[in-house]
Amino acid sequence: MHLVSEKNLNKFAYPVFPIKGREIKHPYTAGEGKFICAAGYMKPENWMIMDIFGTCLIQHIYKTPGDKINFGKKIPTMAKPEVHKMSQSGLNKEMLHRMREASLQTKDGLIDLEYYNSLPIRTCESSGFQIRPIMDISITDAYLKKHLHFLKKYSSSKLHDIIQDTYNCKVEMRYPIRYYDREEYCDIEFNNFGHPSSFFTFNVHNSKISSDGNILERQYHIKFKTYLGYFFTQNAVGSLWTDLIPDKFYGMSDYAQLYYRLLILPFYGKVKNPIRMDEIRQRLDLKTTDTSMLRKTIKRILDELEAESFIRNPQEIVKYGPYMYGYEKTPWKEIEK
Repeated sequence: MHLVSEKNLNKFAYPVFPIKGREIKHPYTAGEGKFICAAGYMKPENWMIMDIFGTCLIQHIYKTPGDKINFGKKIPTMAKPEVHKMSQSGLNKEMLHRMREASLQTKDGLIDLEYYNSLPIRTCESSGFQIRPIMDISITDAYLKKHLHFLKKYSSSKLHDIIQDTYNCKVEMRYPIRYYDREEYCDIEFNNFGHPSSFFTFNVHNSKISSDGNILERQYHIKFKTYLGYFFTQNAVGSLWTDLIPDKFYGMSDYAQLYYRLLILPFYGKVKNPIRMDEIRQRLDLKTTDTSMLRKTIKRILDELEAESFIRNPQEIVKYGPYMYGYEKTPWKEIEK
């Protein structure tokens, strides 16, 4: 069983969460100004929820009519004609550029529905053209826990807290839009600096309540009606700009997840190898500058990734400068075993 993870969220977001009593003051800036968290936190669980929502949308869009969502089913690659068609469906480059410009007029990151609904008339000569609808999903936590076994450790209340925390996370970041333009994919530059936003909005309904009043199941209606959310669905669902992640990934420690997600997944083929200690520290937003502590932390992370078969042959390299770390990225077919 596997989930899919959107590449640009892994590539351009930074972790933001308190550790050992460390206070987080907002707005919190990471990556030398490349990422700003205006509210809430950006934790591994936030990425997990975005993986789950993205996977649900992908499985729904690309499944055969009449089939049920199957988290173990393979999805097409971004090179397939049906994905090319989906990437362009209900959109064109002019629309994306206009939406990007319109995003600069909002304070909360929400799409102005009046403006959005007028786009087909203003940007396309064909009267039959309709802009792609804003994507949404309705799903219960019981359904998710039934099909995603790593979620069974969470109560309905805890899953609600994680989804709420993910919504509460308001970020400013660079987030390129992936779009198939006739013969090839292109990246349309986008950022929402100065306009902090969540990736989605949601409503929740208590769908099962016990006789003594305890909530047993919640149903969620997730709507990607922020600009960040709309472009997330364009990247993840429209263009399948994604990586595969096995379910065992979510059982690892926070920093093992972050290391693999932020420093290994964004690279095709061979990873950036070797990588300097100071780059690892900055990308994972580790606060200590003590070399001995950093070496122990990195060794512990790499040992865990090796034990779970995500990397092979990790090593610390000492040359004429900072400590560096090398390893081999395990092929997907071997990770999946």
